[in-house]
Amino acid sequence: MKNIKLIIKLVVLLGLVTLSACSKTQTTKNDAGFLPDYSKLSEDPDRKGIRSWVDASVSAQGFNSILLTPVVIKLSPELIKKGGKPKPELLEAVVQYLDKALLREFSKHF
Repeated sequence: MKNIKLIIKLVVLLGLVTLSACSKTQTTKNDAGFLPDYSKLSEDPDRKGIRSWVDASVSAQGFNSILLTPVVIKLSPELIKKGGKPKPELLEAVVQYLDKALLREFSKHF
């Protein structure tokens, strides 16, 4: 039970870290470099500090499948330097949980 709570906390933390990379409307040092152009992102009015881009012309109804790639967790060098490297077994448990959760939720729609 203790591990499940820890896994849930890590999942939430990973989500927040991922979302925090999109916290400014201008290109900043917080941009992860994943996107080639962050200038198209705009502040989400419903979620403070979150940047997003939505193409209103695209609808999920036009799709009948989705391709999911396995989750990969990459730890920042700063976290590792601070001694924050979790045990490999815990990281693997988080990856498995995320993979199963994504598959479960998307399979409801596709």
